[in-house]
Amino acid sequence: MKTLSILFVRTIIKQRFLIAFFISCGYLLLSLYFKWDLFLGIGEDIFGKTRELFKASGGDWNVYLTIGLTLLKLLLIALALSFLVAIVIYFLSWPLCCKIIVLYGERASALMEMTSEISNPNREEHNKIFRCMFSFVDVHGKMHKNYFLKSSDIPLPTQSRVVPTHPKDKFVRYPKLGEKFEVLYLKGLEDWPIILNTGDSEFVRHIQEEHRQKFIRQLSERVSKLKILVDADPLNPERQKIYQQAEQDLHNYQQFGTEPMLIEKVGELKFKSNP
Repeated sequence: MKTLSILFVRTIIKQRFLIAFFISCGYLLLSLYFKWDLFLGIGEDIFGKTRELFKASGGDWNVYLTIGLTLLKLLLIALALSFLVAIVIYFLSWPLCCKIIVLYGERASALMEMTSEISNPNREEHNKIFRCMFSFVDVHGKMHKNYFLKSSDIPLPTQSRVVPTHPKDKFVRYPKLGEKFEVLYLKGLEDWPIILNTGDSEFVRHIQEEHRQKFIRQLSERVSKLKILVDADPLNPERQKIYQQAEQDLHNYQQFGTEPMLIEKVGELKFKSNP
C-alpha cells in the first residue's frame, strides 16, 4: 500500500501533463469516432472527410495542406485541453497527495535562508509580495532549495507557488528569516515538501510562544474591560464575580497555562461550569 501510494503521488505530480494529454487525445478520438458535438466545433466526421480528400486529391498539394491544417488544429485543441485537464487533476488530487506525504514522508530539518521583496510599481504600498527561499538536507545528505511567494497583507502564500503546512488547523504563519523548522518530503519529490507546524523545532517553539503572548493580551484586555464595568456598577455581584474569575483566568494561564473558565457566548461572558 505504501509503495502504491508513493507511486501515485509521483505520477500525479511529475506526469500530470502527460496523463492529461492522453486523456485529451482519447476524448478527441472518441468524439470524432462517435461524431459527438464538441464545444469547439470539431464534431464533424473528420476521418471520413480526410479519406475522401485523399481519394480525390490526385496529387493536389492544397488538399494535403488542408489535411495538415486540420490535424494541426486537432493537436492544438488537444494541448489546450491537456492544460485544463492537468490543472483539474492537480487541484483534485493535491489534498490526497499531501495526506500521503504526511503519512509516508521523510522528516528533515530546514532553514529559512532568504526573504526578498518583489518590486512592482503598480502594487499598492501596503501590499508587498516577498519571495521566501528555504533549504533542507535529505536523509542522504543532499541539500535541496525551495521557495514560495508571500503577501504582506495575509500570512498565507500566493497561489503561484504554495508550500503547504501540516496540520492546517495549527497554522499561524510561515517561518521567518533565519528560523529553523522541519519538513516532510518523499524521495524523488524534494521540490514538494510540507512544512510542519508541530514538533520541537525552533519555528514551532516561536509560534507557540507568539500564540501564548497573543492569548495573554486578549485575557488582559478582557480584564480591563470588565474593570470598567465593575467600576461603573460596583454593587453588581454578578459583574464582580465575572471580573474576579477573569483575573483568576489571566493569572492561571500566565503561571500554569490552564484554559480560562470564562467563555464568550453571543457577546456575553459565561462560566464553563459552576466555579
